[in-house]
Amino acid sequence: MPGEPAAATALGRVLRWLAARDRSEREIRARLSQWGLPPAEAEAVLVTLRARGLVNDAALAERLCDWHDRHDPLGPLRLRERLARRGIAAANGEAAVAARAGEERQLELAEALLARRWPGLAGLAPALGRRRLHDLLARRGFSAAVRHRLCDPRRFPAGDAPVADDADWPEGCEDD
Repeated sequence: MPGEPAAATALGRVLRWLAARDRSEREIRARLSQWGLPPAEAEAVLVTLRARGLVNDAALAERLCDWHDRHDPLGPLRLRERLARRGIAAANGEAAVAARAGEERQLELAEALLARRWPGLAGLAPALGRRRLHDLLARRGFSAAVRHRLCDPRRFPAGDAPVADDADWPEGCEDD
């Protein structure tokens, strides 16, 4: 728009962009740079957004972790990775991840994941089911202690014969 400062125009564009979903400061800064806004003016837009409470990486980290807890449970390793990928600094996301990093909380989240995935694992041989469950939990960033507890042969239904030893455990499952 003629006569309007670039930062004000950029602020309007960012506000429309933020209407779709929350963004991190890094994502906003990158978009402003992509739009050709000089760094000083981009910082002015970010200051305005912070003052209005529209950008807060710590709050965004908490919302993302809550979403994952409800819809796509992840362990602390993967949560940290997801937050970093969104541009949230470790300092801003650590409080949100730490609330989920305790073994009991991880176990709750992993059990929620297991409840959704159990139908696909139930018909497998016990050793194969444990291995697949272990691998799923490892990919999802759960600790070795949680994986070991959930993959315990005694957790499988009585119809599945438990294996007496740990000979079929994946290599290095307790090294994490």
